[in-house]
Amino acid sequence: MTVRLDFSGGRFSMDDQYFTKLSDEILGFFDDLSVDEVLINGTSSVCLVTGGRYALRSVPFQSPVELAVWCQTWARRQGVRLDPLVGAIGGSFQGHDYRWHSVLPPIAPDGPLFSLRRHRFNALDIHSFALTAAQILAIKAAMMRRANLLICGPTGCGKTSILAALLRAFAADERVIIVESLAELPLPTPYSVRLIERQANLEQIGGVGLERLLRESLRLRPDRLVVGEVRGPEARVLCEALMSGHGGVLATMHAGSPAEAVAKLRFLAGMSTFTSPSQRWEGAAIEVLQMQRGAPPHVESLTREVLV
Repeated sequence: MTVRLDFSGGRFSMDDQYFTKLSDEILGFFDDLSVDEVLINGTSSVCLVTGGRYALRSVPFQSPVELAVWCQTWARRQGVRLDPLVGAIGGSFQGHDYRWHSVLPPIAPDGPLFSLRRHRFNALDIHSFALTAAQILAIKAAMMRRANLLICGPTGCGKTSILAALLRAFAADERVIIVESLAELPLPTPYSVRLIERQANLEQIGGVGLERLLRESLRLRPDRLVVGEVRGPEARVLCEALMSGHGGVLATMHAGSPAEAVAKLRFLAGMSTFTSPSQRWEGAAIEVLQMQRGAPPHVESLTREVLV
C-alpha cells in the first residue's frame, strides 16, 4: 500500500492501483444479485445484507489506517470531504444505483465504518411490495387525487423505494421538484429537477439547508413537490405548502406509527408550541403511509391524519 499524508489539506491519499483493487473487492460482493447492502464494520467484519438477513465475510483491509485512507479516497473521488474534521459523509454512487455512507474515528471509536446499499429503483413498481389488493387501490386513489403523502417507517423498510415507484407510476407527465440531502431519487420525467442540500465549509459559510431549498422549490412551478426526508425546520415550510393548496406533496420520515409521524411533524414545524389551533393551520391533514421491514417490505397502514 502507498499512503501519502497531505499536510496542507489534512487529507490522506492512496495509490490508484491499490485503491481500485480494494474497491473492486467491495463492489464484487454485489455480483450476487440478491445482496442488498455491504456493511464494513472497521476491520472486524464485512456484513452482507440479503433480504433482511446478515452474513459475514472476510475483510480486505489490513489495518484501520488502510480502511480510513480508502474511505477518504473514495469520498474524495465522489467530490466530498471526509477527514477528522468532517467525520461522516455519504452520497450516491454510479448514478442512483447505490447509496454510500462512511464514518471515521473518533465518531466511530472501534474503527472506520462504510456502508454501500444497492438501489433497485428501476426494477420496482407498486406490486414489488407486500400489499393487499385493498392497499393497492387505496394508494392508487390517493395518488390520483393528488393527496399529500408522508411515507414513514424505520430504516431499511423501503420508504425511498416505494416513493420512487409511486413517482414513476403517477408522475409520468408532471414536473416534479425533488429536495434532498443527497441525490438519491431518480428524476421521474425530463421536466423534473432536484435541489441538493449543501453543507457549510469549515468557517461555517455557504451552507444551504433543506428549509431554504424547499422555499426555492415552491418558485419553480412544481406539479409535485418531493422531500427526500423530513427531519428539521423544513417541516414548517412543508406544512405551509400544504396549507397554501399544494397538492401531491410527497415526503418520507423516520417514524414508528402514524401518530408518531404526526407528533414529530408537529414538533419539527413548531406547531407543538401552539396552545390552540390557529386559523392558518386549522384543518391541515396528510395521508400517512406506514411501512415496515420485510422481504419484501410491506405497508402496515394508510391513514388520513389531522395535523392540528
